[in-house]
Amino acid sequence: MHTQYDTELSKICEKYSAPILRDFVWWVLIEAKRRNIRKLYFLARDGYVMREVALVLCEKFNLDIECRYLYTSRAALRMPTYHLIGEEAYDLLLGYSYQVTPNSMLQRALLSDTVKAKILREVGITEEQKDELLTRIETFELSDKIRRNALYRESVCEMSRKAYPITIEYFTQEKLFEDSTVAIVDSGWNGSMQRSLRQLMDAEHYQGEIIGFYFGLFQEPPQMPNSTYLHWYFGPSGRLSDKVRFSNNLFECICAAPHGTTLGYQYSQNGIVPVFGDTVSEKQNEFVRRQIELITNFASEQIADKKFKDFKLARAERMSRQLIRQLMYRPKPEIVAAFQQMQFCDDIYESYYSALANEAQTGQLKNYTLFAQFKRALKKTAVKIQDLAWPYGVAALLPMPRCLWYRWNILVWEILKNSPARRIYSRLKKHK
Repeated sequence: MHTQYDTELSKICEKYSAPILRDFVWWVLIEAKRRNIRKLYFLARDGYVMREVALVLCEKFNLDIECRYLYTSRAALRMPTYHLIGEEAYDLLLGYSYQVTPNSMLQRALLSDTVKAKILREVGITEEQKDELLTRIETFELSDKIRRNALYRESVCEMSRKAYPITIEYFTQEKLFEDSTVAIVDSGWNGSMQRSLRQLMDAEHYQGEIIGFYFGLFQEPPQMPNSTYLHWYFGPSGRLSDKVRFSNNLFECICAAPHGTTLGYQYSQNGIVPVFGDTVSEKQNEFVRRQIELITNFASEQIADKKFKDFKLARAERMSRQLIRQLMYRPKPEIVAAFQQMQFCDDIYESYYSALANEAQTGQLKNYTLFAQFKRALKKTAVKIQDLAWPYGVAALLPMPRCLWYRWNILVWEILKNSPARRIYSRLKKHK
């Protein structure tokens, strides 16, 4: 046991975060070698710490693989595609998120306050209603109105056309068009960033292959020519038991980067550089920097006496499964406490933040019982609740009998959502 770090965060990084990311990156490097890939693009922001670990492994094992960091995001990749992809643009822009409001829905297109105000008036949203939290059904209803609004559609296309040229110049600067294969590394979930990248590079007549290395994929990515999606921990048809005990929100906090989300690009004396959104706070930045340092140091220590060929796929998968379930599905209270200061957001422009998991959220667990979930699903009128980013983590803060009760309820509901019974669930969701 290491004594250099005595905080709970260091224990988490040593026992969980470092070995989980180390084995994922090790697998990526093995696959890259096998496919004769000599350049990897780690996508911001989840790819930041992954690249740091990759640099450690490449140096240790003397690998001739260039590890680059690509400043991008769903927002930065989608904006220049909107004028190219027709109605798909509005599917992406007007979807549901944990905390969506009329104003935040329009903010995804980076519209000015004046334009947003005019569109909201045209679709019947008052000044008092613009920042009200929307339910799923209210989101879908408002989305239909905004989608049909002429000013909105014109404004989106105008913003998209403006963003396109400099984005392509950034890709050129980062040498994306130079090789017959572009290999990207990211956390994953649905492969949408690879799809946007493919759309942009296709528009520039790139004929090569794009290969994505992902920690996990919850659903089948959209199939496109010359696109390959590889996954490590779980895939679309993988083990249900792995998906329902995994928290992608916690994983993204573990992979947090010390900079804001990439909103776009701008010219500078040093070439094209990213434009960043604001970070949550300097306190969280310090936490993130420390976490990256710990993960990188521990990963280095853990491979000190290893050779590249020592990686055993079955053993690594088995160990990752064990560690992930301990960390994400049945965490100890002290693990959750270590992440209580972390603020999370699933909106592409980060128009809001909420706590990952803390004691103040335990009262919301009543909404996560099977009875409450079914009642809400079958209810004819929309019900507003605060979604939890890490329900298993919140449940872990309760005394053991109650913790076990809520954990079981959350697990069974996740199984229902992700199992073949999801078709029934989807029908029920129409009434939510």
